[in-house]
Amino acid sequence: MLTIPFTYYLFHKPTGKKYYGVRYAKGCSPESIWTTYFTSSKQVKKLIKEYGADSFVYEVRRVFDSASAAKLWESTVQRRLRVDTREDWLNLHVQDGQFHNIGHSAETKERIRETLTGRAPSNKGKPAHNKGKPMSEEQKAKLSAAHKGKPSPKKGLPSPLKGRKRV
Repeated sequence: MLTIPFTYYLFHKPTGKKYYGVRYAKGCSPESIWTTYFTSSKQVKKLIKEYGADSFVYEVRRVFDSASAAKLWESTVQRRLRVDTREDWLNLHVQDGQFHNIGHSAETKERIRETLTGRAPSNKGKPAHNKGKPMSEEQKAKLSAAHKGKPSPKKGLPSPLKGRKRV
């Protein structure tokens, strides 16, 4: 089954609201939009439930060779259009190219807070499970090879000690 990732645009006729999304699931194709695939957006699904699927106009905007290219293009378009800050768009946030949310609504933050309340504490502040255990020569060689030729992630950053008074 061939996978053809694509981006799409939706327009809700009764409200004038718009949505820009991406589809990249295994076996997907542009022909599936509005026949078997009706978006993953909760906002759009609410409007479909209230007004029906016929209240939307849909359009496949672009087809891609890979899911990563499709996701990157979706985030680029969403960022350019500032869909997360405009009232005429149903998108609640802009995706980054890897599909992690950039920010949450106040409602979502509250749900996350409620979910995490009462859970067991994390390992924050505790030593790693392998702290103090010696590494084998093989492990050391693998780590060394993985880091060879790469600059330090802190290269170019100001020193945290610079400007401090010594006691």
